[in-house]
Formats: sequence, structure tokens, C-alpha cells
Amino acid sequence: MTVTPWFAQPEEPLGTALLLPGRQAGIATPLLHWPASLLTETGWSVLGVSWDEARLEEAGAAREVRRCAEAALARAQPGRPVLVVAKSLGTLALPWAVEHGLPGVWLTPLLQDAAVATSAAEARVDTLLVGGTADAHWRLPAAVGPGVVEVPDAGHGLQEVGQWRRSVLRQLEVFDRIGELADRVLQAGP
Repeated sequence: MTVTPWFAQPEEPLGTALLLPGRQAGIATPLLHWPASLLTETGWSVLGVSWDEARLEEAGAAREVRRCAEAALARAQPGRPVLVVAKSLGTLALPWAVEHGLPGVWLTPLLQDAAVATSAAEARVDTLLVGGTADAHWRLPAAVGPGVVEVPDAGHGLQEVGQWRRSVLRQLEVFDRIGELADRVLQAGP
């Protein structure tokens, strides 16, 4: 596992965003690349996690994701807000974020995992769940707050098969919601 700063860091960061990617996607994929760019342009320091596939298998995915999230949090700017942005596998950190009172964006969360679903329902800080209606992992708990974006007909990559342009435009709407949440987190402070 490595924690790497996004290539364009602000000189005086207003907060730290922790990017927790999917299993094989990494932080350079569009669903994390654009939020990373958006966040750095608005004053956030962005730290991206890369998984060690062997450790995910040895330690168990949920335990390893939690350990990596903890390591990334240790590198956050002290006394500044922290925001978690996670995709798929990285969303196994949702219970950890709820325990720490950290706001987060959970892209295509693994809601079939009982701990993730329970934490999504229990989150008391700014939380944004984003999923596609054609994604088998997208099973919203009954008691989820207003921070939900459903992308019609989109699968686990938030893309609609055969509709690249519509998919990009819908992802842009998601990125706008991420920017709004990030602004609220900065306004609320640490």
C-alpha cells in the first residue's frame, strides 16, 4: 500500500481529501481523476491510496481498506477538514469514516456488505452515496439521508452501455455534487 499526493497540490491546503480507489481502478480513472482535480483546484490537498493486492487477500479486504485509510488519515493536514472520496472497494472504509465522524463521497458503494449498508444509514456527517441503477451493488438502505445520487441505467462504472456522451454528462453532475459537498465541509471546518 502506498499513499501518494495527487500531482497538483495547493501551496496552502484548506483540507485533505483521501482517495480510496476500487480494486483495480486506481486513482487515475475518470471517476477519481476528475474529483481529485476539482478538489486540488479548490484548495484541497489530495492523497491517493494504492492497494497491495496480496495484502487485500491476506488480511481481508475490509480490514486492509481500514488500515490503509488510517495510514492516509495520519498524513492529513493537522487541524484542517478531511474528506474521504472512495470508489467500490474503497467504500469498505465507510464504517471507519462513520466511526471517525468523517464526511465522505462513496462512489458505487458495496452496499451488499452489511457493515457498509448499516454505516450508510447511520452516517451523521455529510455523506454522498452515488450509484447506478444497473449496478448489482446498488441496494440503498431504507433509512438513508438526502445525500444520494442515482444515475439511471448506469452500471458499476457509472456508465450506461452504448451511451458514452450521456454517461459523461451524468458523471459531470456527480462531480458538481462532490464539489458542493467539499465546499460544505470546508465551511463547517475541522
